Amino acid sequence: MGFPYWSAQLPSALFHAHAGVGMTSDIKGRALLGNNAYKQEVVYLDIRNGGNIVCLAAPRYGKGALCKPLAVQVSKFKKVCIFDYKGEWAAHITQYNSLAQYPERLVDFFIADNFAFAITDFNQVGDWVGFGFQDDAAQFMYKIVRSIYHNGEIDRIREMIKKLPVRDDDVDSFNSDYGTDLLVAIHTASKGALGRRFEVVQRFFWTGVSDVRQRLDFWQLWRDYKHLIIDLSDRRDGFRDIGKARAYAGLILRQMSITFDYTQGFFVIEEGSQLLANLERLADGSVVGYSEFHKLVERLVTLSPKQGVNLLILAQSRRQLYTNILVYLPIQLIGRLNPLDDLTEFEKGLNEQLRVYPGTGRREWWLVDTFYNLQVKFVAALPCCGFETNR
Repeated sequence: MGFPYWSAQLPSALFHAHAGVGMTSDIKGRALLGNNAYKQEVVYLDIRNGGNIVCLAAPRYGKGALCKPLAVQVSKFKKVCIFDYKGEWAAHITQYNSLAQYPERLVDFFIADNFAFAITDFNQVGDWVGFGFQDDAAQFMYKIVRSIYHNGEIDRIREMIKKLPVRDDDVDSFNSDYGTDLLVAIHTASKGALGRRFEVVQRFFWTGVSDVRQRLDFWQLWRDYKHLIIDLSDRRDGFRDIGKARAYAGLILRQMSITFDYTQGFFVIEEGSQLLANLERLADGSVVGYSEFHKLVERLVTLSPKQGVNLLILAQSRRQLYTNILVYLPIQLIGRLNPLDDLTEFEKGLNEQLRVYPGTGRREWWLVDTFYNLQVKFVAALPCCGFETNR
């Protein structure tokens, strides 16, 4: 192979040979994916405005081994922000793979871990939907959090939840006592569910100067560093409650969103099946609503492409992802899918043609670009950075 793993400037003739389109101002650079499965030529992925990407493959097929070096290559010509659900990426993309022909790694980055936000930062209804509250309960939490009565003290918020009126006749007195503007009472069953959920999530908020967790300003971090790795796993509590990861991701993206027009970042969302689950269900079967993260990512893929913002989502199946986002992901990196999943006829056809080379760790993938009507099968290259292996 005669070319390095990344290149922001390549001869236009080579570009025509491998991408099928001419170089335009929308294309910021390109990343090597591997070798064409049928003939000896390299396959590149062009990073262009509006070219948002979804990577789909069954568990353990190698999504990380494909997308980690992709993110590293893109980092050479765009700012990269990684929402790392399990906290695994930092150990890999910051290290060289010494076996690669052209080892590369992420540099000039900040790893955000062991951090917490004040409860008053979660001042949108979608934040509380993200935490796992049903829509009606989220509306009440929104009203409570915006009250000045509690001053961010968890015990006072628990008091307000306990006193929420279940009769319309008591709404005015509650508003007078706690400085809220409720319009109706809460249903008794919803109040009980709200209280039980809050008992779970209350540990996720910053508790004051004695709290060992950091308070981070992601707007400032995104300006000060070239790249961000956001560890959403929470080493203290684990990542058992996905509501925290989803709500935190929403608040972080909201803080960063005002910079999109001049930072023009490349955002990686690992475990999209959890963070951006379809509204009907999560991978574990539980129900999720339209969270702040859903809203902001939808805005990102519909309005931000003209700002030079790109998105890469990793998931096991397209059915796990929020449908309104999927339609704005024209580039698909498709590996072997679970044949027991509800595959489309198109996906079944692709699945039948993919090979795994036993004992080598090499796997075949499809690059499908619906905008350019491009379909290429390739063998993934050896990652330029560290990566997780099944061996």
